[in-house]
Amino acid sequence: MDKKSIFKAFISYYHTPDFVIAESLQNNLRKLGAKWFQLKFRALNIFRDKTDSSGFEGLKEKIKKGIDQSEFLILVASKTGKENCKTNKKKDWVYHEVEYWIQSKHPVEMKEGLKIKELKIIICITDGKIKWDEDSQDFDWTVTDCLPPILKNKFADISAWVDFCGLREKVQENPRALSLEFPDFKQKIAETSSQLQGISIDQLIAKDRYFKFIGRVIIGVIAVLLTTLTILSVSSSVKAAKNEERANEQRDSAQLSLRNYEYERLKEAIVNCKTYIEANALLRANQELEVAKGLIKRNLPDERFSTKEEELKVLSRVIGK
Repeated sequence: MDKKSIFKAFISYYHTPDFVIAESLQNNLRKLGAKWFQLKFRALNIFRDKTDSSGFEGLKEKIKKGIDQSEFLILVASKTGKENCKTNKKKDWVYHEVEYWIQSKHPVEMKEGLKIKELKIIICITDGKIKWDEDSQDFDWTVTDCLPPILKNKFADISAWVDFCGLREKVQENPRALSLEFPDFKQKIAETSSQLQGISIDQLIAKDRYFKFIGRVIIGVIAVLLTTLTILSVSSSVKAAKNEERANEQRDSAQLSLRNYEYERLKEAIVNCKTYIEANALLRANQELEVAKGLIKRNLPDERFSTKEEELKVLSRVIGK
């Protein structure tokens, strides 16, 4: 791409009847051969004005700027589009866009009426006829009916044009006919894009397949990594839950063991208290009584401990006497 060019190409087309075809042309030129890491997955940056210029007297500044910043002009040629402008007495904006392209890009040749070696206009015909006359090295204008007459004697040579004829009918039968899934349409896009990129169609198709393959591999790797991370995360969560459950079980088991021990100690304290009362060792009896009370208080509302409270009250009265 030229250093001054922001866009690889500017698409000049008749909104009626080629709005859908021009839109698809732009979208698929961006897609074909796009690297997976390119911004918005665009192989080419293409300018196409979506607005209708019927209410304007001259070319809009936006259009002029788009043409000035483009390396190529893609002319979507249509006999129907030309005739529609004449019938409805509308300005032929395709004519004016092509005229501005030549005037701004090749002012000397335009002024002196010379043929242009590098006109950089790619013709995509949607309906009508084009014929190249080898003798005059110009289009045969007695047959050619879809090109703007401003192109008369402008091409120094032209190897071929891309034939999109019949696409409108195919789209009516199948709305997805304007996608790269269809080999015929993909071939037409490749013919156009190869001229823009300066490589053969086979090289372009091979490059597109390679980048698509790399993209699928990377997406597959990412999918595997995400799946692995998900599995590890779930596994970690399950393991954490199991560890927590095990810790809770161990805590409950320890608490139960402690209560069982303290219940046995409570019974022992009560027996000792009674023994000391019988021996008239009231101080020691009171010590065992306090131990028993502490054990009951710490383990309430465990029924095993609460049932011993009445027995301790009796012992307390005995010691108190």
